[in-house]
Amino acid sequence: MQFGGTWAAFLRRYTTLVEVQNNSCKSFGDRPFIGDRKGDDFVWKTYNDFEKDQKALSAALHQLGVNKDDSVAVISTNRYEWAVGNYACLHLGAKWVPMYENQTSEDWEHIIKDSGTSLVFVSRPEVAGRLVRHWETLKNNDNTVALPRIVLFDGPSAGTHEEDSVLPNVVNYADVIKLGKSGKKPSAKAPSPDDIATIIYTSGTTGKPKGVMLSHKNIVHNLKAMKQIAAGHYDKNTVHCAILPWAHAYGQTVELHQAMNNGASIGTSSAATVLADLKEIKPTILVGVPQVFGRLYDRITSQLDNATGIRKSIANLALSAAEERRSFLDSADRVSTDAMGRAVAALRLYDCPASFDCCCVLLAGGSAQSRAVRTPPLSLVARQRHSYQKYQGSSRWTS
Repeated sequence: MQFGGTWAAFLRRYTTLVEVQNNSCKSFGDRPFIGDRKGDDFVWKTYNDFEKDQKALSAALHQLGVNKDDSVAVISTNRYEWAVGNYACLHLGAKWVPMYENQTSEDWEHIIKDSGTSLVFVSRPEVAGRLVRHWETLKNNDNTVALPRIVLFDGPSAGTHEEDSVLPNVVNYADVIKLGKSGKKPSAKAPSPDDIATIIYTSGTTGKPKGVMLSHKNIVHNLKAMKQIAAGHYDKNTVHCAILPWAHAYGQTVELHQAMNNGASIGTSSAATVLADLKEIKPTILVGVPQVFGRLYDRITSQLDNATGIRKSIANLALSAAEERRSFLDSADRVSTDAMGRAVAALRLYDCPASFDCCCVLLAGGSAQSRAVRTPPLSLVARQRHSYQKYQGSSRWTS
């Protein structure tokens, strides 16, 4: 354990995410923290970079009127700036309210109003434009809530529509960071364990999205539980491939905050680029839900269907070996799933890096999510470092 001592000592000493970040940035300053794909390459930021940007953004947000107990929202996929914004708000005692780019404008409106959001981080001009235009349509409906100030992560590019290039009440993230670096450091009081750290809204399938308020203590306690569940798999050498949205409590806790907790590294990914990203990031841990591994399997096997005869034969042999391995793990009271096992075998055939052979897989979800699921929520599936051997005419897996 990176903090030293027992978990009881950890909980006594570190009771908020702010304290966790302060310790990790001090302990792991030069280590890579978050990497985002920029064109053909990944650009990595260290813990030192993160701390500098977090402090600058906290100062800027304070100058822009964000104070303790205020709500700040974000509409974006996983990225470095998402994490900086999250922790900048935590240092001010503000509440972080994440949303999804693919949500409806009506959901955005409801969440912004319901949470009392005073400022919104937005990923791209196209997303900001949709939010601004939706708010303009509300003027005819006697809307009494003004559109919050928007901080735009990415400025207009060559492909940006003209209507999204110049938007009212929008400032660029880079300019906000500069404002914070030139301004005075805020004298905000450190948050307490019972302060609300984030408000996670439900999907809204049974009505309007409902906000779930999670305190610093809630999340820190989950970090403790994760450390116990994945003992031996989390440390400063851990590398995540972040494929779950941080707008969800699971992805945010197990990927972002747990990486911060351990001094680990995170490479952000997406459904469109995950196969290529796995080769670049070389993860030691994958966090997902059944659909993630099922989709990976389907995409890879669709390519294998067009492979040559010998490659297809090797694929079938590997998948058969995966079935045998799962039987062994089940007999040893390990947790296994069909979707995960097939995906891991297929990923190896897809020429993923050698480091994937020692990749830990964490799976969350219930039986309603996949017909192949046989796991309780948040189950450690297995460490994937095994060798297949023939012993006295029978097959066995050894760890």
